[in-house]
Amino acid sequence: MIFSAGPPLLQRSLYRGPFAAGAVYVSLNSGNGQFAAPVAYVNGSSPAAVAVADVNKDGKPDLIVEDANGIDVLFGKGDGTFGAPQTSPVAFGKPGMAVADFSSSGNPDIAFLSASGVSILPGNGNGTFGAATNLPANSNSNFLPSAIVSGDFNGDGRPDLAVGYANLNDVSQPSSVAVLLGNGAGFLTPISISVPASVITLSTADINKDGKLDLVARQYSANLAVLLGKGDGSFQPPAPVSTATGGTSVVIADFNGDGKPDLVLGDCCGIAEATFLIGNGDGTFQAETQFPSGPNPGWIVAADLLGTGKPDLVIAGKMTNLGSGALVLVPNFFGTSSSGTATIVSSANPAATAVAPGSLASAYGTDLASSVAGSTSLPLPTSFGGTSVSIVDSSGAMTAAPLLYVSPTQVNFEVPPGVATGAAQVTITSGDGTVSVSNVQIAPVAPGLFELNSNGLAAAYVILYHADESQTVEQVYTLNAGAVVASPVSLGSSTDQAYLVLFGTGLEAAGTSGVTVLAGGTAVPTKYAGSQGGFVGLDQVNVVLPQSLAGKGSVTIQLIANGLAANAVNIAIQ
Repeated sequence: MIFSAGPPLLQRSLYRGPFAAGAVYVSLNSGNGQFAAPVAYVNGSSPAAVAVADVNKDGKPDLIVEDANGIDVLFGKGDGTFGAPQTSPVAFGKPGMAVADFSSSGNPDIAFLSASGVSILPGNGNGTFGAATNLPANSNSNFLPSAIVSGDFNGDGRPDLAVGYANLNDVSQPSSVAVLLGNGAGFLTPISISVPASVITLSTADINKDGKLDLVARQYSANLAVLLGKGDGSFQPPAPVSTATGGTSVVIADFNGDGKPDLVLGDCCGIAEATFLIGNGDGTFQAETQFPSGPNPGWIVAADLLGTGKPDLVIAGKMTNLGSGALVLVPNFFGTSSSGTATIVSSANPAATAVAPGSLASAYGTDLASSVAGSTSLPLPTSFGGTSVSIVDSSGAMTAAPLLYVSPTQVNFEVPPGVATGAAQVTITSGDGTVSVSNVQIAPVAPGLFELNSNGLAAAYVILYHADESQTVEQVYTLNAGAVVASPVSLGSSTDQAYLVLFGTGLEAAGTSGVTVLAGGTAVPTKYAGSQGGFVGLDQVNVVLPQSLAGKGSVTIQLIANGLAANAVNIAIQ
């Protein structure tokens, strides 16, 4: 069974920044994946980590937040709202904490990465905490605690800790993971495990299905280290897993329903995408694959938010503007179908390096659709026979693309007018579940002129305006045994004015003033350049053909919009 990035159009934005500094946002699930507007709880300066636990034992979940002032507790009211923060001043280091009853007192305690190492904040059972106590630290002074996770690693029913370390000399050099086994009153001497590089995050689950907890360490090398647990608190030597993504979260869950834990990885930097690795059930994983997640998918959590019994994803991503971001819900999109790739080009100019908002584009590949369908009736549908196209733009927004034509090898669609320029990812989901993904550049202008045959005959016609104000239309083509061939057009008499009407796409944003047309190498007056108005995504350009072109035969037409050349076309002039 392999992943399929099933219906990506179900991805929905829960919230898009900017975010207020020093606030934690709570957005309540109102059912069926619909979420209420986020409520901000101001809790201090620079919140860095959040946990949920009932720390005052009233049966209502509370929020625990690390910030620059210490650790804040916001008591839950049981209705999804929270009270003012109660602060326990502590000096913490890297963000990260684990909540469990480490002291066997019956009260939740907090383990956190402190400025001096790893510390425990003992819970009093009423939402307050005692003085922090430091745990034995790594003996290497060049190693700084950087990640923490809790689990019962030796099967004695008591919570243990695993702490990842960063190498202060060089984050790409070997570091360690320390396992601290809890005995109900404290922790035993740490068990140190060497790992290839500094640790960013730690996650735990039984990934090889032997009933023993394992560890997955995300490293600064952009790789993973998998440590299979032996069940006694010790682990096998780390097994490397190569990845192309870097930094941030690792989510472990059975996403495709085959009973084997899989991985979803966030990415910290650039206009990147999250990835998944299919678990083999023995602690190894298949090759990493990207899926549409929005840019900089820094932190990811999995939960059954839609009530389907399958894990969904919530992805927190940072936008290109500092201080802004997005929170996106991605319903479970893993199935049994295959994934592929597609090539996205301008429908009028396949040689163009970009497509423009509002322009017509074509996708080429295999198994893009399970049937053939087409329509030009408005509004254009976003699904034909189950086939759909979605675009995640450089801002992280996902938009459904209107469709004109679908077939197994080609899909024609309109690039939604509102998409942001920059790098984008297009996902095509066939009616049979096959998903094809392509990266494409969105540019303000990406001019192309439509052609009627393989010889570059322009999709155009000529209008002759006569002195008596009558008009004659000259077609640039004729049919010969079913083939489209050039038909020489007349420019009329010396008193007539000949207008060439060209059809293209991707040039509307340039406007009339931004479009230059050369006919036979000579610039001709451009009277109009913009939307055709009667057909989605189609642009029209009207130019005057001078009488000096009469008798020239085949004439090359070159259009330039905002300095970008469209594909050259031609007409024949008698």
